[in-house]
Amino acid sequence: WGVHFALGYYRNPVNRWMPERLRIAYDLFYAAGAKVFTECNLPLQCTSLNSAFFTIKASPPIHEGDLECRGFDDPLCARSREIVSEFYRFTRFHERPALGPRVRLGYLLGNLDGWTGAESERMWMADLPGFLAPDALKTWRHFDRVFDREPWYVAPRKYYWQADPAKSLWHGTPPCGQVDIVPVEAKREALARYGCLVFLGWNTMTAEQYGKLKGYVEQGGTLFLGAPHLDTRTRADRPPALFRGGDVRDLCGVRILGRGEDIAEIYFDRQTTASGARFPQGALYLEEAPMARLELCGARILAYARDKPAQPVLLEHRVGKGCVYLLANWEYPGARLEAFITDILRTLAEAQQAELSVEGRDVFYSIYDGRMPSGAPLSAVYLVNHDIYGQPAYPRLRVAGAAFPVRAA
Repeated sequence: WGVHFALGYYRNPVNRWMPERLRIAYDLFYAAGAKVFTECNLPLQCTSLNSAFFTIKASPPIHEGDLECRGFDDPLCARSREIVSEFYRFTRFHERPALGPRVRLGYLLGNLDGWTGAESERMWMADLPGFLAPDALKTWRHFDRVFDREPWYVAPRKYYWQADPAKSLWHGTPPCGQVDIVPVEAKREALARYGCLVFLGWNTMTAEQYGKLKGYVEQGGTLFLGAPHLDTRTRADRPPALFRGGDVRDLCGVRILGRGEDIAEIYFDRQTTASGARFPQGALYLEEAPMARLELCGARILAYARDKPAQPVLLEHRVGKGCVYLLANWEYPGARLEAFITDILRTLAEAQQAELSVEGRDVFYSIYDGRMPSGAPLSAVYLVNHDIYGQPAYPRLRVAGAAFPVRAA
C-alpha cells in the first residue's frame, strides 16, 4: 500500500515547519508499512514545501494570489529536498522484516459507512435526507484518541498560517503501535489477523457479514459493537429494521425488542471474564443516552443504569473461543456516552498489548517480525520521533514486563 501527501493543501501552507512535518510523515508511514510515497505538488510550481522542485507552472495557478509560493533555492524547498534524499537513501540500504507491522486492533468501517476522516453530518457528503447521519459520523471521534492526528484543514484567512505555530501532535498509543481501519466486507482470513475489532460508525448489517463476525469471534476474536450496528436499513430517514428482528442470541446473547428507556447514570458493576481485559469496575458515569430494550439469552450484564438496574448498558457474551461486548444503546452515540465508551475502548486496546511495547509520548512505533539469516526468529521495533524540532526522545522499551530506556534521535 502507499500514501499520498498533500501537505500544502490540507495543512497550513509554506512555513518553517513544513519540511519537518514531511520528515515525520515519511518516517511514520514507512514504519507503518507503506511502500509507495507520492507528493502531489512535486511536478508543479505552486504553494507547498515542494513548490519549486520543478519549473513547470500549474495551469490554472494553484492558490493564485497567495504569498507563500517559494523559489527553487528557497531554504524551505532546499530542506525538503534534503529530507526526501535522506529518506530515499535510507530505504535503499534498509529492508524491513517480512512479517509486519503487527496490528492487533482494528476499527471496522461498516457497510455503507460514509466516514471520510473529516467532520461531517452527511454520509458520502450527499445533501439528501437519507444520508443525514450526524451521530453515526460523530462516533468516529473515538478513533482520534487511539492514534496521533492533526485537525483537518480549516477555511483560510489572510496570513492564516502565521496563527499556527508548531502544533504538538495529539497522542495515544494503540497496541503494537499501530491500528487499522478494516472494511467489514473483508474476507474471513483478513479479519482473523486482529485480536479485537471495534464498530463505531454506520453499519447496514447483512447475513453474510453477520456470519463472518460470528465466525471471527468463535475463533477467539473480541468484538465490540452497539445495537445500531445490527440494523439492516440502508437510509438514515427510515425506521430501524434490526437483523433477524433483533434475535441475535447466537452472537450477542440477547434479543433486541425495541427502544428502551432513557438513562442518565451508568454504573460499571462487574468485571469481564475475558483474560487480559480489566474494566473500571465500580466507576459511575453521569451520561445520558437512549437505551434498547433487551431480553437476556445468555449475555452477562457488566454495566447498567444506576437507578434502573434492569436496564443493561454493556453486556458480555462468550461465543466459542472469543467474546462479544454489546453496547445497548438504541441510537448511534455521537457525542453521548463519551467517557464510558472511551474507557471501554482503552480497556480493549490495553488487552491487546504484546510482549513488546513502547512507553512514551514522544514516539510512534511499530513491531516487525522476521528471521535472521540463520533462521532464528527476530522482532524489530521501529521508533519514529515526532518532535517537530528534531530533539531526541527517550521512551522506554518494555520486553516481557522489563523496561529499558532507549534513545530515538
